[in-house]
Amino acid sequence: MMTDRKRTIYAYISLAVGVICLGWSAIFVKFADVTDGSVSAFYRFLFAGAIMIPWWLVRRGKLPARRDLLLICLAGAFFAADLALWNTSLLVTKVATSTLIVASAPLWVGLALFVIFQHNVR
Repeated sequence: MMTDRKRTIYAYISLAVGVICLGWSAIFVKFADVTDGSVSAFYRFLFAGAIMIPWWLVRRGKLPARRDLLLICLAGAFFAADLALWNTSLLVTKVATSTLIVASAPLWVGLALFVIFQHNVR
């Protein structure tokens, strides 16, 4: 059984590894410009799925409800499209410009909520 201190240390280490991987991902895509952006995104999903799906099957075993599964698949399709477009944009423009536009997505979503749906974002 892990103590709270060990669990906190593992969480921070996982966070640091995730930040490093995300920070370097644009550079790796730019270095691998021998492939198309959508092909690069496909392989990123393939390798992540090859690790995550067996892990999920061992730990969880049962499928979510049908509605939840549909929403999960829809979110995955939108994320795959986002990743394919971002990987393609990395090959067309500079890494910094492409990453800045992608990283500002939460700002645009918040503005769209406020302008289109008159939703108060607090």
